Amino acid sequence: MISYQDFKGLSKEDKLTYLTEIRSESSINDILEHWGITRPVYYNIAHEIGLPLQRKGSRHNGDSGKNKLKRPVKTARPLSLDHSISSGFSFSIDTSGPGNMVSNILGVISNLEDKQVRVKMDVEVL
Repeated sequence: MISYQDFKGLSKEDKLTYLTEIRSESSINDILEHWGITRPVYYNIAHEIGLPLQRKGSRHNGDSGKNKLKRPVKTARPLSLDHSISSGFSFSIDTSGPGNMVSNILGVISNLEDKQVRVKMDVEVL
């Protein structure tokens, strides 16, 4: 396995090829230990180069998905702005649903006109 410094010097395509190859031979923990990096750093690299984050044992081996558990999609309940918000607050949301649901959530946030707002958002279109 090459050093992390050598890996950083590779092109994006070479990084993807190399990381795909060593990921099939080594565990993520082995890679983290050898490179001296944290798991979030590894996942940032994987995201930047487009590496699929698939576990070794989760490849489809002819299983049609019969044994997979399906999680129900939770929808966000409507937020009410009837109350005066005198102090700061925060909330986290992790949900799947139609695109207009995200628009509705942002619409509620946009009603906080007199407040400073910071939003971190990751969007994955399925």
